[in-house]
Amino acid sequence: MALPVNINQLISGKTVEWDRLEFKKGWNPEELDDRINYHADLSDLSPLLVKAFLNDVKSDLALEADNIPFVDLCRQMQIVGGSSEMTKPKNVGLLFFSNHPEKFFPYTRIEIIHFLDDIGDRFVEQIFSGSLLEQLKSALLYFKNQIIREMVLKVPEQAESIRFFNYPYEAIEEALVNAVYHKSYI
Repeated sequence: MALPVNINQLISGKTVEWDRLEFKKGWNPEELDDRINYHADLSDLSPLLVKAFLNDVKSDLALEADNIPFVDLCRQMQIVGGSSEMTKPKNVGLLFFSNHPEKFFPYTRIEIIHFLDDIGDRFVEQIFSGSLLEQLKSALLYFKNQIIREMVLKVPEQAESIRFFNYPYEAIEEALVNAVYHKSYI
């Protein structure tokens, strides 16, 4: 579906912002997570996390991962940068493939608070740390096993029951993934 925006109005500045169009003062690609982190070393990236990710996404690189130097694998994944004499991880590499991204980005963790009453006096707090991928997997598993409940309603004179959940898992998954991926870690 095309956006109903007249390009001439957009260029001339005669269009106002709305929920599908947001103006920015400028664009600086250096502000993105592809920046090299000169405070980190290649040893801050976990070969196990990198290889597990490549296997999970069924990348062709997964087949080569054990046969090439780790630095070359990281270069092919574009999670490191710099010269061969001074190869450093990029921020995105540290967030996804470091066991301790909080070392470089404070408070890089997922905190889930499950309130057990309407007042907020009783609650369960769960904190997930590690790489962003591990945090997401653990937090989603926690939601699935601890928070989401299935309800079964038997309908009179009907063979099949009606099944529903207190929260739709897909909505929780999308909200959590969006919150983690769109957070400003810099």
